[in-house]
Amino acid sequence: GLIMTGKDKEMAKRLGSMIREHRKRSGMNQTEFGKKLGCGQALLSKIENGESLPSVTMWFDFCQLVKISADSFRQVDKKKRSLAG
Repeated sequence: GLIMTGKDKEMAKRLGSMIREHRKRSGMNQTEFGKKLGCGQALLSKIENGESLPSVTMWFDFCQLVKISADSFRQVDKKKRSLAG
């Protein structure tokens, strides 16, 4: 598997948190949401816990599912950095 650096781990945690938040808002459990994203419950759990990064395909599927733009995470990330710096 992919070995994540510190920056990758931070990104994985934030992406996972965002995915979990949207999944819970949708009222779906991990198995149901995972099916919509083309993955199993175990992988979705790892992604939500920041232990794994979603594939590019899965990220785009997620964005379509929750009706956000694929670059919305980058916009949130830029805002956080500008507030911190």
